[in-house]
Amino acid sequence: MHYYSFNISDFNNSTRHLTRLERSIYRDLIDMYYDTEQPISNDINLVSRKIIANSEQEIEAISQILSEFFTATDNGFTKKRIDREIAIYHSKADTARANGKLGGRPKKSKETQDKPSGLTIGTDTKPTANPEESGLKANQEPITNNQEPVTKEKIPYQLIADAYNEFFYSKVNNSSKCQTVSPKRKKAISKLWNHKPYQPEGKASTNNIGYWQRYFEYSSNQAGLNGGKASKDFDWIADFDALMNFNKYVKNIEGGYA
Repeated sequence: MHYYSFNISDFNNSTRHLTRLERSIYRDLIDMYYDTEQPISNDINLVSRKIIANSEQEIEAISQILSEFFTATDNGFTKKRIDREIAIYHSKADTARANGKLGGRPKKSKETQDKPSGLTIGTDTKPTANPEESGLKANQEPITNNQEPVTKEKIPYQLIADAYNEFFYSKVNNSSKCQTVSPKRKKAISKLWNHKPYQPEGKASTNNIGYWQRYFEYSSNQAGLNGGKASKDFDWIADFDALMNFNKYVKNIEGGYA
């Protein structure tokens, strides 16, 4: 990967206790991880050469950062968030290539519809990744009748659960973390993954990770879901199962929990 989305606020909040040298080393390690798409080597001397960190202080900083922010494995130091972003990138790139083989994107329809209130995922909101590289552009509009049908893609159940943990659980105090993806949860995810929201020209596609990242982030700001006010549906904070319940999902994107 030669491009990735960088959240300045998240980085600053998690590195306030580091020295300027340690923050610089951390950024170099993140860049190297994305660029190579591989775990960082367990050989600290090799790592130091690759990021041009030669002094004892710099090498010590490498060890400190790897210990604090990465997970040591037999294959090297890994970072779950980066692994997830790399997987999303390749998934979107594969989608774009598949659509390209079918003749590219269909022409936009001239018919318009009124926008519903509430969440407008996929229309006015910006994607979390570069559209050209993520494949979102190629997957925004429906296939027309004169094109061959696209083979049904595998549903990334765990990535959706991870998106919930990152964009809802991590932001809403006292919320419940999604620990496992049970058969019941897979059934709920499958139903929504194949659902087509009634957005203008069908642009809001639920069968991509970017959609669910935005959905969970949107949900984290709804007072009826984050404990900000009383709700007839919830007397506590919403969890993964509630957000993936079809009826509550529809009410949510229509602004019913604002």
